[in-house]
Order: sequence, then structure tokens, then C-alpha cells
Amino acid sequence: MLAEDTDNAENTNTTDTHYYIVTSADINDDGIVDILDLTIVGLAFGTQPSDLLWNPDADVTNDGIVNIFDLATIGRNYGKTS
Repeated sequence: MLAEDTDNAENTNTTDTHYYIVTSADINDDGIVDILDLTIVGLAFGTQPSDLLWNPDADVTNDGIVNIFDLATIGRNYGKTS
């Protein structure tokens, strides 16, 4: 998922080039944040690195546990395309 960089303070490029920040909400990298991404998080919900069902891709917020914050990130980006 691509989101336009809105912090222009550090930009020194004077050309007409656009920079994008990639969000990890599109877990399966199919170009859209949808039910498939929610399913991946749902299957790993409540897990952490030491757990059998741990999926590091489902830890969207990179806080070491798949939880409501990961689901919320997917929810905020649901339907967005890259």
C-alpha cells in the first residue's frame, strides 16, 4: 500500500519526483488491503514470536505481538490500493 509523503520539511529534491511510504497493511502484497489481510491477522491474533502460530507479517505494528493494534491498522487502510 502506498501513501503519499506529507512531511515536506526534510524534502530537498527540486525535481517533480514524488516519494511514497509503503505501509505494511497490505500483508499479502496483492495491491489492496482487504479481507485476505484481515484473515492473516486473525489467524495469528494473540501470538508472539515464541508461539507456534506466530506470523511476523501479521504483526503490522512491529510491537512483537499480533493484537488489536494490528487489526486497527488494517481497518484504517481497508480498501486502499497501491
